[in-house]
Amino acid sequence: MPDPRAQGALSPAGRTEAVDAAAERLGALLAGYFSPLEKLAAAVVATRAASPSPSQLTERALLHLEGSMREALEGAGVVGVGYIAAPGIVENRDRYLLWWQRKDDAVTRLRLNFDPSSVDVYDYLTMDWFVRAREGAGHVVYGPYVDYTGADHYIFTLTAPARSAEGEYLGVAGCDVLMTSVERALIDALRECPRDTVVVSSERRVIAVNSPRWVIGARLPTMPDAGSGDFVAVADVGLDSGWVVSSAVPEE
Repeated sequence: MPDPRAQGALSPAGRTEAVDAAAERLGALLAGYFSPLEKLAAAVVATRAASPSPSQLTERALLHLEGSMREALEGAGVVGVGYIAAPGIVENRDRYLLWWQRKDDAVTRLRLNFDPSSVDVYDYLTMDWFVRAREGAGHVVYGPYVDYTGADHYIFTLTAPARSAEGEYLGVAGCDVLMTSVERALIDALRECPRDTVVVSSERRVIAVNSPRWVIGARLPTMPDAGSGDFVAVADVGLDSGWVVSSAVPEE
């Protein structure tokens, strides 16, 4: 049977179905990571509502969430998980992070420098995974990137906002996931795509491919758009991830 990728003979419906199926698989993959983060974010909101001083959280109250965080660490490839607060939400803290990190068989609390006068300050208030959640994204996927400050691995950071019933932004529940753990699922999702197909992040970074046509980690000049340039089908992975799966016409 002729190779439809080589022949360029796929119908528009065939192109779209393959790309849609790959996007659906990747959406399910991300949903598996976001589910415990949503529960953690809800627990933060509930802890704030039950606080004797509902205008602020206390570290003592937040430490009761340690069990939920450690449970979230059991996810495949998850090397860190926790709560990162918006300014002024935690009592006597302008910046606050309650984060548990797995290294080999040990789980320890991560402690970072939040002193704004320090040269190595960890200013998470400017980081995309925090800013995009603050600006209204229901979920954020950032990366992959090398996290030299925290996990010291090639990771994705996923976050879900914690918002009060009144809509106040309390910060995010987040996790770090190893790229190596996600890589196989990415490859499997593209395996059934008969055309050259690429997964692109919200930063226009190439995350996965099924052909040597694109370089992993390279940034595309623009986001793929069906009917624009070489791309003939584009599907949004969803969950506010910003990821898209895109197939292209065969190269000459």
